[in-house]
Amino acid sequence: MSIYNGPFDCACGSTHMYGPHIQLLCEGSMRVVMICPEDDNYCTNVAIKTFMLVKFKGFQSISGFQLKTPDDGLAIATFRSLLR
Repeated sequence: MSIYNGPFDCACGSTHMYGPHIQLLCEGSMRVVMICPEDDNYCTNVAIKTFMLVKFKGFQSISGFQLKTPDDGLAIATFRSLLR
């Protein structure tokens, strides 16, 4: 079970709850790129807010994008395969 449970504003316009069903495109220092659970053509860059790096305070959506062409999807699929 993750300590990071909470809602985030998705690039698709909806609010989703983070959980094991959410796919992560990549992870950084207190930031992740989440793939929309309802439409995988949307990705959202999310900051993880904490207090003193110990207590989880929530997610802050920073930016998002929509894959509009098949080439965009191919680029993301290639990126994901390189990171795994």
